[in-house]
Amino acid sequence: MSSPEISQPHDSLVRYTFGQLQHAASFFRENLSATLASAIRWDELKLLGGSFVDEQLRQTETDLLYQVPLHDTTQGADAERSLFLYLLFEHQSTTDRWMPLRLLRYMGEIWQRHIGEQPGVVGLPPIIPIVLAQVAGGWKVSPQFHDQVLWPKAPLLRESLEVHQPQFEHSLIDLAGIDLHALRGSLVARLTQGLLKIRIEGDDGVVVDWALPLLAEADRAKIGPDSMLPLYRYLLSVTGLHKEEFRARLARSAISGDTTQSIMTLADQLINEGLLKGSSRAAKRAAKRAAKRAASRAL
Repeated sequence: MSSPEISQPHDSLVRYTFGQLQHAASFFRENLSATLASAIRWDELKLLGGSFVDEQLRQTETDLLYQVPLHDTTQGADAERSLFLYLLFEHQSTTDRWMPLRLLRYMGEIWQRHIGEQPGVVGLPPIIPIVLAQVAGGWKVSPQFHDQVLWPKAPLLRESLEVHQPQFEHSLIDLAGIDLHALRGSLVARLTQGLLKIRIEGDDGVVVDWALPLLAEADRAKIGPDSMLPLYRYLLSVTGLHKEEFRARLARSAISGDTTQSIMTLADQLINEGLLKGSSRAAKRAAKRAAKRAASRAL
């Protein structure tokens, strides 16, 4: 398969990983409450098409919408219930203070589309909004919509107003506040979150040391290099290591020779695209040649 477009590498990685239902299901199942996770029929999870993100925010947000039926033993056989899982990946570097308000609008659009597609529907499926954030320094805004409203101080007056306002909170997976080794989900889901996390926090080789055992585990699980290519590409593009240093760490890992060769072939491609540093000596020689060419043109 082809690797993701590097112009939007974060979007591509999120869509690649969480567009695969087994990885999405493992990610949601391990990040939702135990009550919700046990009530969802994960083997029937379905990814729906379309995006609800505002056009002007497409450079900083990616969204995916899923629908899944629920186990509801209190309902009859003809009263099956389902819910929407709405994943919004926020890849800007600062917290968006109006996130709950924006999510409210997106949720309204999801319900409106649902009504349009099923005109005879008698109710609305619940929506669980989930924000996956990689903001440097951590997410600073409350996930509760109520906290965005300026309430009067008089308790009785506030109580009278509250019943007329929307009341919900979004689930927040704040990568800045999660240790690499505490990430949840399938192997591929954990790798994806870790790579997104380290991209915003910077890397001095730590991400490589963390990722290589997981890549070796993927090797042992017979997850082929072709299916892992988007993750290899992102890993290589965010690391600060030179090619020689990267190769040395691969040699010390438990990754197979075939997978090592696939990764290093991709590294050569990224070097040619200017997205990865070559060897220290090669980089210096290339810089000298470029300087000589520039000097000769100036004469």
